[in-house]
Amino acid sequence: MHNTAAPLIPLKYFSNDSFHEALGSIVLTKGVYDLTHSGHIKSLWKASEFGDCLVVALASDESVHERKGETRPIMHLQERLAVVSSLKMVDYVTVYDDTSPYSLIMTVRPHLFCASHFNYLTDLEQHSLRSLSIELRQLPRPDERSTSDIVDHILKTSAIDTSEEA
Repeated sequence: MHNTAAPLIPLKYFSNDSFHEALGSIVLTKGVYDLTHSGHIKSLWKASEFGDCLVVALASDESVHERKGETRPIMHLQERLAVVSSLKMVDYVTVYDDTSPYSLIMTVRPHLFCASHFNYLTDLEQHSLRSLSIELRQLPRPDERSTSDIVDHILKTSAIDTSEEA
């Protein structure tokens, strides 16, 4: 599919069997995509190779704040949506509010769910997903710096620059 501008689709649409079937083999991945960097891009390209349609679920601002602290996300949801939806390999974008993606995965019902780890899914949830023929595929963590690493670097550099000006 790989459109040039991926539409934002409410999660409820994935419950529609006709819509779901029209997408072909669905690959789902999720994340914050705050300060999208080359590691994100590599992971999304890799995930897109596993099916006909790549759906990227973005964590809501509230869920990011809850998981990562009061200073995150750096970019609000609308900004993150604009960036991720413009990526060539992304076919659809949706938003989820939970700290665990289990209900998201159950709603989208992908053929494959890609992530760098599955720590946020209990063993029972993983077993439940696999029993529904939802494959869980772990992607290697990219060598590039994470968003948190980039933020730390900016803060350290900013602190050095500020102290030099004094």
